[in-house]
Amino acid sequence: AAAVPRWPRGSGGGAADGDEAPKSPADPLSDDAMALPMSTLTSGKRRTYANRSTFQAHVCCVMDPLQVPRVLETLQGGERFRTVRHWPRAFRIISPFDGQVHEGCDDDGDPGAGEKILSLLTRMRLENLLLIVTRWDSGHTDRLGTELFKCVNEQCKDLLRELQQAVRASFPPEELLGTRSALGSGGAGDGASSAGGGSPDPLSQVGGALALFMGEHNDT
Repeated sequence: AAAVPRWPRGSGGGAADGDEAPKSPADPLSDDAMALPMSTLTSGKRRTYANRSTFQAHVCCVMDPLQVPRVLETLQGGERFRTVRHWPRAFRIISPFDGQVHEGCDDDGDPGAGEKILSLLTRMRLENLLLIVTRWDSGHTDRLGTELFKCVNEQCKDLLRELQQAVRASFPPEELLGTRSALGSGGAGDGASSAGGGSPDPLSQVGGALALFMGEHNDT
């Protein structure tokens, strides 16, 4: 069974004066609401390091903190993840419903790993995104020391780079560049783009932010 994470914490303001704040959906865990996280859930390559610990990163779009445990349950229910020992994770959400920033992290037995993932999301200015790292290890819990952070960081960055490349291959440059204003206003889009040239889907907007960030920070 999935562990209930010790998050979220919220900050930020609501709608501007004179504007009516959008109403949140009746149930963020309904099938319709969960369609976005489930359809964008993407896993990176599993890698075993010289320290004999195996890592794999996972990412998806989320629009409400309540969706995070549900995504975790989905992954933990997979046969290939039955032997995972630790599930550090973090999310950052700018709610389209109340305009607030919601962020949280959980180390899940890997001290400091969740905070490192959250720091990466913050530094890369990524929003409405959940990052999870699965770790297989049969040794002592804290045997990796600071090497744990290096492995977690590398797995997350590798997956985000793969996402960036996939999105760049799927959307024209002008559409990706146009996501700067959409992401800056706290929206992750209204869903899949329409045939008539609507807004790009949430993962394309994440990819747009990645393309912009990684183009400006070659050391990432």
